[in-house]
Amino acid sequence: MKSLEVSHEELEEALSDVARDLDEEDAREEALLATDDLADDFVEESEDVDDVELSRPALHMLGTMPIAEWDSIKVSPLSTFGQGKWDFSCYPSANRTILVNFDYTSSATNVNLIGEQYIHWLRISKALTYYQIPNFGIAYGRAYSSIESKKTKILRLVKLFQQESLYTGVPGSIQYRTINDLSKETVAAFIESQATKGTQWEAAWMIQFWQKLSKIEGALPPEYAIHEDHVDKEDVSRYRKVYDNSATRFAPIPLDDYVAIVNHCVSVIDDCGTDIVWAYRTYFPTLVGFAPDRVKLRPDGVSAGSIEGVIAFQNHKPKEVNGSPWWPLCIRKRTVPTSDGDEYVEYSGLSKMIAMLIDACLVLILATTGMRRSELANLKSRCVEERTDGHWLTFTIFKTSVSSQGDVKNIPIPPNTARAIGVLEELMRESRIYGGHNFLVSSVNRAHFGLVAHGAYCERSVKRVGQRAGVDWVPLHVHRFRKTLAMYMIYLDPRNIDLIRHLFSHKSLKMTLRYILSLPGVFREIKKTMVEQNVSLLTEVLAAALNQKIGGIGGKRIQATINKSATFRAKLQDNGKETIAQYVDSILDQGLQILHRTNFAICLRTPTMTERAPCTGKNEAPEAKLTPNLFACDPIECAHAVFLENNLPDLESEIVFHHNISRHPYTGDHQRTFSEKRIKAAFERINEIDPNRGEIVLKRVANG
Repeated sequence: MKSLEVSHEELEEALSDVARDLDEEDAREEALLATDDLADDFVEESEDVDDVELSRPALHMLGTMPIAEWDSIKVSPLSTFGQGKWDFSCYPSANRTILVNFDYTSSATNVNLIGEQYIHWLRISKALTYYQIPNFGIAYGRAYSSIESKKTKILRLVKLFQQESLYTGVPGSIQYRTINDLSKETVAAFIESQATKGTQWEAAWMIQFWQKLSKIEGALPPEYAIHEDHVDKEDVSRYRKVYDNSATRFAPIPLDDYVAIVNHCVSVIDDCGTDIVWAYRTYFPTLVGFAPDRVKLRPDGVSAGSIEGVIAFQNHKPKEVNGSPWWPLCIRKRTVPTSDGDEYVEYSGLSKMIAMLIDACLVLILATTGMRRSELANLKSRCVEERTDGHWLTFTIFKTSVSSQGDVKNIPIPPNTARAIGVLEELMRESRIYGGHNFLVSSVNRAHFGLVAHGAYCERSVKRVGQRAGVDWVPLHVHRFRKTLAMYMIYLDPRNIDLIRHLFSHKSLKMTLRYILSLPGVFREIKKTMVEQNVSLLTEVLAAALNQKIGGIGGKRIQATINKSATFRAKLQDNGKETIAQYVDSILDQGLQILHRTNFAICLRTPTMTERAPCTGKNEAPEAKLTPNLFACDPIECAHAVFLENNLPDLESEIVFHHNISRHPYTGDHQRTFSEKRIKAAFERINEIDPNRGEIVLKRVANG
């Protein structure tokens, strides 16, 4: 493999570029959540023009066809180019209904593009959108659900057309002005006039995309093409840097707050779940509005105002807290008796209780899996399978699917999470039947009964749980759970016993985290944190690897890992045209082995991707996997581990942790045996380094 001569300064700048690219999803998600319309799609992929491949031919190159024939092009099996709405609902996506709508009046411009006087504006907007369609577009895009959000960015250009009287009249006439008649200063002023830093960057990006598209032979007719660049790479980069610097970053949830959230969710599900589901199913007719087509779904349901409803309430024994039923439901007297008697069940608080239970279930799923909100909203009924080795969750990832058809993932989940999903299965069964779908999360609200829950549904759940758990002082978003899990995997902070207990047993943690790491969203967080936390170390390692000046057994193995990477080889095929940032990014894709550090030691063995994991637990079946990794290593008794004096504090923390967990009332015999073994081994390592330190630690533990 050829070397790439780079300086440390160049590498540090490349790392900054990679970090900015990895931050982009955070920044855009944060900006979107700050808007009023949570129904917008999240950006599905990076939109740095220099990283967008504009060479893949479309089925129809618009510039080679008479414009009059554009309207007959099938943009999807359900729609043609000429229609006001393009329907992509036939394609698998995180969004069940994917409609790209051009037929509406914009509040920003007071323009409906379908009007005859706006025909050129409509054609340009549709052409730029057309080349974004995943199945035959020129732009590199994977998710159909992102088309509508991209169209929204494109339509911002209509404001420019309107302000400067562009693309009106007959092409070729004196009155027909195009963007080519504008100066760079005018275009720059339009970009600067955008309301936010994010929309400024989007406007610059879209104009540059239009420029690049115009340079592809046959992509656009001359009257709709840009002939001179108005925006260059430096402009787009500058707007993006300003946007990145102004955007609020997601941060991991503090460990104590994370525990408070998990504890709240588990408590609601365990203490209240059975009673709430009983009340919902018993008083189903009342809760769904007595609509005949709904009531028949639960023929055993009764009215809360009926004699049968009162009797059912009297016979039910809810869980008690401090000697009294935990819920606010009660029987009240009517001021005027009716044929249904003089008593009724006061159920006004039941709707809030149902919402509280649903919120707890959704947030617990997020907190223990790191799912995106679209992945949660797309869970299907019967998505959990109980096996001999625990509960396994199956779901589909659309955001990073190369084929745009969705990638199926199967991960282990803790029993509490399986219980939460089971509650949603039972509580929403009738709603799914009524709505005619098999999505797990279905609205039980009277006004929206049977509808599939929108992706924003879980956003509201997260906020409400934060309030109930007493951690609403910090803004909570779905993305922060993924960020927290990623940080947890990197640092494996075992200090909070309750978190370990609720998520996974300490012994099985590494197996579960291995599967969670395979989720693209979580891996991005791992990769980003590697850059954020290890710039100095990365610079040294990458400089040596790229310059072919790396030594030592471990160093040569790192070099071999890079050389064997199909991704990295692909970056070398264009005779060095790629940026250093692309080389760095491809190396980072190799994962944690590049920056591998064990929990407590230096590892003398750094195998390549093709080797079997040396650190797999003895009770797990051996398999080929990315190794070594932070959660597969068990260095305390490993023949390949070297311990130094600076490892002593970590060894002491391990002893204290396992001493505490072995005494915890929730700890089982199996876990206690494991913890006692860890304590003994850690003491041996400490005594090998400093026998006097071992005695000090022993006294410290004995004194609590």
